[in-house]
Amino acid sequence: MDERDLIESYYTNPNTTVEDISAGLPLIQTGQICQFLDTLRVWFEEKNEQHFLIVGPHGSAKT
Repeated sequence: MDERDLIESYYTNPNTTVEDISAGLPLIQTGQICQFLDTLRVWFEEKNEQHFLIVGPHGSAKT
């Protein structure tokens, strides 16, 4: 099967609780957050030697 034929799916874990978050989970991993992390993960790989810029409005957790 060709990688282009795969459909990525993301979901929000309904079992994540406030206690999980306060116990050290850095953010609530909703489906959208998982999708963003997968997109950004490519840029953080060691073999990637390209510079990149994260752009967004003030207060949108770019750091």
